[in-house]
Amino acid sequence: WKCCEPNCKLAQGVEGGDVGVCRCPECKSEKLVLKKSKAGNYYLGCPEYPQCNGAIWLPNAAKSVSVPDNGSSCRTCADTRLLDLHFDHRNVLPGMPLRMTACPNPECKSQSNDYRSILEMNKYSGGS
Repeated sequence: WKCCEPNCKLAQGVEGGDVGVCRCPECKSEKLVLKKSKAGNYYLGCPEYPQCNGAIWLPNAAKSVSVPDNGSSCRTCADTRLLDLHFDHRNVLPGMPLRMTACPNPECKSQSNDYRSILEMNKYSGGS
């Protein structure tokens, strides 16, 4: 267990960090779980690390990410949980929503245009 309270100096965990979100793109045997890097960026990582390096990096613009308790899944990607993302207004284009629920699969056909724009901006700002 790791504290995920945003104001806690010892916090290393993330809300929903023990919930499987989607199948690992590398080993296919485990479900990726939400994690936060030492640099403060969110990603979905394989619980089999270091044997498996499977990961999906989420936009650097995300100031917080969580797995909702309601168990919502993507209507397009079978067996993939949706994520709640919150963005800092300084890291997204004007007029874009600061909160959204999105599928983490970069190939998902049901992602909103706003989320796709944020993913695209992430590519050009040094993100994965």
